[in-house]
Amino acid sequence: LFLVLSILSICFQTTVSFGVGTNVILLKNQLNIKSRLGLSSSSASSSQETTISIANEEQLKKYAESVGVTLNLTTLGPGYRAVARAAHDPEQILGYCEGFVRPAGNILHVDKLEVWKKALDRAKKENPEGFKNGGQVFGVSLLLGYLTMLHGKEKNCNIA
Repeated sequence: LFLVLSILSICFQTTVSFGVGTNVILLKNQLNIKSRLGLSSSSASSSQETTISIANEEQLKKYAESVGVTLNLTTLGPGYRAVARAAHDPEQILGYCEGFVRPAGNILHVDKLEVWKKALDRAKKENPEGFKNGGQVFGVSLLLGYLTMLHGKEKNCNIA
């Protein structure tokens, strides 16, 4: 998700933020998106806001289960650790993401995000029908990043 939002931000020259009390991502455009995409001949610089609903933690975990991944997030003080496991074998760790929430300034800091290709290949080999998302490291890392972003949102972070 971070990668997708970053690409949107670069392509459309937008700033991306997420609302603290709601499940929306707010895109503030500096230029009209239609003119940037060549859909309109006018290049007027008007400010637009677009809201996009985002999934909550329960919906994310439900989706992850449907593709054969179990997600969990644990915290200790300001620190957190999100772990992705194969749904068919809870002892098989596919990857993890760890960091902390900086209390001053409410900044979500990610120290490390790691997903192992060999673990994904093993999970896919052991459970080919149930493990649908395991072919790519990118899919599991996006799930972990999204879970981490939701944790930061819950902790009132406005910078990641």
